[in-house]
Amino acid sequence: MTAKAEGQQNTVGATAGIDDRTDAGMKSAIILDAVMNNVYRDNPVKLAAWRTARHVRRANQSPPPPTP
Repeated sequence: MTAKAEGQQNTVGATAGIDDRTDAGMKSAIILDAVMNNVYRDNPVKLAAWRTARHVRRANQSPPPPTP
């Protein structure tokens, strides 16, 4: 029982750590957006490449459509 409880605590702690690091990474990306927009404002090719690389897909928030 103790091992199971410790395993669950480790899982919760790891999930919280991932969420924390994800938030920090997204905040850093916002700062980098401002920098890259200034650096590449006269170079549309590199700016487009940055925007493509910067894009982060969101998880699907809506339930999948029912199958017919």
